[in-house]
Amino acid sequence: MAKFKIILYKWKQYNDGKYPIIIQLIHNRKRKVITLGYTATPEEWIEELGRFSKSVKNYKVLNQALESTELKAERIINEIKIENKLFSFELFQSRFSNDGKTISVFPFYEEIIGELLSIEKVNTANIYKSSFNIIRKFRNNKDLTFYDINYEFLKQFETYLFGRKNTGGGVHHHMRTLRAIYNEAIKRKYIDSSYYPFSKGSGQEGYSLSKLKSIATPRALSANDLELLKNFDINKYPQFTDSYYLFMFSYYARGINFVDMAQLKKDNLYDDRLIYKRAKTGKIFRLKYNEKLRAIINYFDDPTSEYVFPILNSFHQTETQKKHRIHKRLRALNSDLKAMALILKIKVKVTSYVARHSYATTLLRQGVGFSMIGQGLGHNDIVTTNAYLAQFSDDELDKTDDLL
Repeated sequence: MAKFKIILYKWKQYNDGKYPIIIQLIHNRKRKVITLGYTATPEEWIEELGRFSKSVKNYKVLNQALESTELKAERIINEIKIENKLFSFELFQSRFSNDGKTISVFPFYEEIIGELLSIEKVNTANIYKSSFNIIRKFRNNKDLTFYDINYEFLKQFETYLFGRKNTGGGVHHHMRTLRAIYNEAIKRKYIDSSYYPFSKGSGQEGYSLSKLKSIATPRALSANDLELLKNFDINKYPQFTDSYYLFMFSYYARGINFVDMAQLKKDNLYDDRLIYKRAKTGKIFRLKYNEKLRAIINYFDDPTSEYVFPILNSFHQTETQKKHRIHKRLRALNSDLKAMALILKIKVKVTSYVARHSYATTLLRQGVGFSMIGQGLGHNDIVTTNAYLAQFSDDELDKTDDLL
């Protein structure tokens, strides 16, 4: 059991002749000292009581502060014991030195979500809401501290997520958000960085997210299904015309995300280039403004609107309004794509995001290298690109066998 005592540290004297007042910890015959920000001379200090003498100005206030410090140190030691954690000087100091700030995981999620909503970062707030909800379900609404988030916890959480039929990419998404929350807690001194449970790089100790995307389920269409969708008869089914062109635009525009499509404005269009910044990553994309893209944009052209597509308009001013409108139109698009797939007897689930995966896989089938595909998608690593690429069909592999 760790013990502590407030003392006048006579091994270090300041220029004014005074000595620092410290809290001395003793555990397993080892000693640790933490300065408290007060100083005194031996005459101003009552060694037996660990308090200032009456000769010091405001001694009562100062002694009350020292008493609060003792209570705080006693509380921290008891908390560590109750949590069945192994006591260490580092653990004590991380809790002691945060100016009394302590917060558990659930309230911290709520704090971050509230901050994001206050500055109208609605999409990011919703990502944290989703992460928060899934952790609450995993924990059966039982809160936890940041000290509870260790390697074992993360592996159990991973197993739980896969058990809920999440893909590798889905698990990666939740783990990345939890890691972001943990990083922010470190910045605000709610937890010491020495307890960081995530890996900091290749070959480093800790829980690694890098393997998760490599086991993601690709969502690309087969070559045959993609051809069926390209040739969908919009004259026979005119109610799907807008959705058909939105999907094909995404496919031809390097798999542009629907959120980015919705926010494209006419000033993103140049004579030979479509230039935009991806909302998710902030990366700049410069696409060749070819005839296929130009034809689709001309179809949607509205001289009264600043937007390329009829998704947003001048009514949608705030981030919240834009987010709700985009979400509503995305649901409608995915509903139409589902109906179109049924008409074409395409068995796989077709959503707007399939266009992005299909773009990548089509290039791979045509012999384009991984690195170039990844650059087109805006990826930073080959693992992410690999997760986008569907496996070749048996028929396609059979053809490669014939080349031998």
